[in-house]
Amino acid sequence: MSDVLIPKPLSRCDSPSPSASLSSSESLSARAVPRLHGNALFRAAHTPIIVSRHLLRESHASHDHDFMEVVLITGGRGRHLSLHGEQAIGAGDAFILRAGAWHAYRDCRDLKVINCCFGSELLARELAFLRDEPALNYLLWSGPMSLERRGIVALTLRGEGLRQSEKRLRNLEKATAREAFSHGERIAHLVLLLSHLARHLGKEYRQALERSHGVHPAVLTAIRVLESQAERAWTLSEVASEVHLDRFYLSRLFKAHTGLAPLEYLSRLRLERAASLLLRSDAAVVEIARQVGCENPNYFARRFKAHFGQSAREYRRDFSQKDGK
Repeated sequence: MSDVLIPKPLSRCDSPSPSASLSSSESLSARAVPRLHGNALFRAAHTPIIVSRHLLRESHASHDHDFMEVVLITGGRGRHLSLHGEQAIGAGDAFILRAGAWHAYRDCRDLKVINCCFGSELLARELAFLRDEPALNYLLWSGPMSLERRGIVALTLRGEGLRQSEKRLRNLEKATAREAFSHGERIAHLVLLLSHLARHLGKEYRQALERSHGVHPAVLTAIRVLESQAERAWTLSEVASEVHLDRFYLSRLFKAHTGLAPLEYLSRLRLERAASLLLRSDAAVVEIARQVGCENPNYFARRFKAHFGQSAREYRRDFSQKDGK
């Protein structure tokens, strides 16, 4: 099992307390959480996609990463820890985690895990067209980006759904491991996997879809505009002007689809980008805040700590790669 994808097992004294409430941000800031880096994981890959298999027999440390991760449990049992708390997991449980979402495993008993990790940059390039598919949009963007999901979407697969998920992961694993497959073929296999998983989204997605009554094109346009110019000092009126809608109407549509108002979505986007910059540059925290569009350093500091559970300086200290590792 590669420590690049799942950190080393915890000793008994390092293991999180069973009574710890991991739904609070205090649990994250209570100890250093290692960050797994795409620049190390995908270093030798022509396409930033890796599939790996793991057999877990102990507890494994909390970690997050700067890439997307799909987790499929195919056997055994254990417990999954995240900002949503602690849940029992077994065959058929799956998770989609955005960059910055931390998680851990504990009390693993022959827990069989298949990971599919891919670079977040694919969401803005090869996979950008998936935004127009409601289920895939929820799986990759609006679901994990919503406040209640905090970067993680969970789903359950049973019977043929689980078997087909394993089959698609095997096909993607072959495509990424063999030089004969082109970049386009690897992306196609990834899309097939994600599309299959999107068909098995649960009641949270159905409820979100009912609330939004389908994705309004203006919402998709507004998201693209905000993501392409996240550093701009947007007002709600300016965003609404870009999509030719009344600002209050746009806000209602946007929140129904993403769970966030447009400027709340922008704020979260800036925080994710700031977190990445903290680990990739030596710039001062105040300068990074300015680079992502936050001119008020005190406001940035409050929002960053509320979102990640620790200050920007603590985040850089705990997650930065040391000694080139």
